[in-house]
Amino acid sequence: MNNTKYILISGAFGGLLSSIPCLNYLNLCFCLIIGCSAWLGLHLWLEEVEADDRVTLGSIAVFGGISGAISGLITAFISSLVFLIFYKDTFHSILEAALKETGISLEGISVSGPGFIMLMLSISVLYYTFLYAAAGSLWSISIAHLFYKEKLI
Repeated sequence: MNNTKYILISGAFGGLLSSIPCLNYLNLCFCLIIGCSAWLGLHLWLEEVEADDRVTLGSIAVFGGISGAISGLITAFISSLVFLIFYKDTFHSILEAALKETGISLEGISVSGPGFIMLMLSISVLYYTFLYAAAGSLWSISIAHLFYKEKLI
């Protein structure tokens, strides 16, 4: 049972939908977009599984976890790119105003420098990847129990 293409489909679907402004707010509700993408991938995969074959919960959890991690990577890269294109100057002025209140000078800190960009990208990749991987696993297990009980071992 090769499910790699379904993992990639599910991950790409979740990552792209999670990157759309305003639509990404659905992830505030229990990572709903990640759950829908996990459902799509599971449905496509389990439709190919023959009636006498069974799937373990472990393989379903790994399926959802990898799919969620792919979604997280795609979302992190697109979000970082959107930030760099549209919000870099706004962020600089907000950071400057916040640091002015504390008395810290912004001189010597480059928001457009490669170090800051790599830091921001690293944090967003870690955040989205771990969060979406955990959500993908949990959603996959829940969906399998609710809708594909006959395919489970």
